[in-house]
Amino acid sequence: MRRSNIALVNQIAAGSGILGVQIENQSVPLATLATNLNFVGDSLAVTGAGGSKTITSIGLIGYNLDAKPSGNGMPGFPIDWRHNDASGYLLHLASGATMSGTSALLGIGIGDSNNHNAVVGVLVSNKLDGVGVQIQNASTIEATNAYGIYGIQQSTLAPMVFLQQTVTGSAPALQLGDNSPAAVAGQMLVDIYSVNGGVAGFANRIGQVFADTGRLDWYKDIRANGSTLIASTSDHTVGPTGDVDQARVSAAAIGFHVFTGSTGLFYPWRIAGSGESLLFQEGGDFAAIGSEAWATVIELFHGSGVNKIGLFGAAPVAQQTGVAVTVAAIWTALAAYGLITA
Repeated sequence: MRRSNIALVNQIAAGSGILGVQIENQSVPLATLATNLNFVGDSLAVTGAGGSKTITSIGLIGYNLDAKPSGNGMPGFPIDWRHNDASGYLLHLASGATMSGTSALLGIGIGDSNNHNAVVGVLVSNKLDGVGVQIQNASTIEATNAYGIYGIQQSTLAPMVFLQQTVTGSAPALQLGDNSPAAVAGQMLVDIYSVNGGVAGFANRIGQVFADTGRLDWYKDIRANGSTLIASTSDHTVGPTGDVDQARVSAAAIGFHVFTGSTGLFYPWRIAGSGESLLFQEGGDFAAIGSEAWATVIELFHGSGVNKIGLFGAAPVAQQTGVAVTVAAIWTALAAYGLITA
């Protein structure tokens, strides 16, 4: 967009007064003289009842300008700028020495009392291979609270951040990465704290993810719903349903699935809770995950202050005491546990 410099030059014919006004645009005279100047638009005001007229530029400071009036459907109105150079900015805003934390370089207000539509304050349409918004926290930062992004949530209804996937096979809606040359010990990628629910004496932390090891430290209870709450595999490239050795934790059992070498088949074992008993179970010679036929090999029971044990599906019994040192007595005791049968 060009800035126009308009020069007004009186053209006076000898003995006949003013013939018109010569107008120059960027020092280039227009073809004809002007006999009438008509000032239009909201940003200029012309006043004066006599021969002297005053032209006032209102500008945008302190003026409520309806820059895009209702019914104007132009997508780029009133400003449509294009950056076509290798560097630099279209617009550069910088803070001054007396600027305070209660002021801002740019203010955008959403939600006029007369407008309850779901309006958008800033729209960045990333179409090819650019970056929509880039924030750089420079190495010159002097304070721990010099945040690149700082949000203050005061609503009890809407979340402050909402990320949404709208296509099948979408890329991740959120990705955090450590691209440092070498992460040092204790370098955190994610740090979560709460002044109300965090661990007192430990900076009120709830959890951390470390960049140097990928380790997750969590200091509070974890609740989960589902048939499988945690799945761990011996090969991270395969995933929790692949053909690798797996450990799976559900609400009442810890399962171990050792891959047989045949697609989809495992040697299944698990430790499960059932009432007052702890069960050690096998799921068959081999089975697919989810189709095991669980059978109890060892059952440990504790109830009313008594410990009992049962083997190979036998009902748990208390410790056999006073057993005579005879073949028959020992046979009877072992058979009670289910260790031997006739």
